Amino acid sequence: MTSTSDGSSVSAPLTGTNNLAVARAADHASLTMATLEYGTSPLDEVLESLMADCWLHSHGNPDSDLGRAIKAEIRRCFYPDTGTWKKMVFDRATAVEKTMLAGLAAQQ
Repeated sequence: MTSTSDGSSVSAPLTGTNNLAVARAADHASLTMATLEYGTSPLDEVLESLMADCWLHSHGNPDSDLGRAIKAEIRRCFYPDTGTWKKMVFDRATAVEKTMLAGLAAQQ
């Protein structure tokens, strides 16, 4: 496991996420948050889309045809618009939530 708070995660610290509302609503509880990540595209495609997006923000025009194509590719890499992928994400998230709830119920 990694954490954005101790610097062990490669993710940037996130703000405005649902965990803040949960923490406020359950301020009496000790909470542990988890983030699920799902595979999308092959690593080389993801890296190429990230590099293109970086170039776009440094040197390109996001409103150009090329800019729109780069944005479409990075979205495709991080959010495949296919029913199969969306169902896989939903099914996995549901399974993890059921496992977590069963674990919590077993501790009572």
